[in-house]
Amino acid sequence: MNLKNALADLPRGFASGFCQRNNIRLSNFSAYKSGMKKMPPWICARLEYETDGKITRKMCRPDDYAKHWPEIQ
Repeated sequence: MNLKNALADLPRGFASGFCQRNNIRLSNFSAYKSGMKKMPPWICARLEYETDGKITRKMCRPDDYAKHWPEIQ
């Protein structure tokens, strides 16, 4: 599953609440979701934590996750 589909499967209002809790602009989150911007590593980690692993850091940054998190295979 790709990031866009995984985010779409989250409950309604999750993105808004996540952005408020983590001081992220919703417009930036939308850009991450669409792939227009790369998601910063700290947001990937928070997203993995808040979704209980349904969205992983590897899903958020498939091209360079090993650079940021070498422990992930």
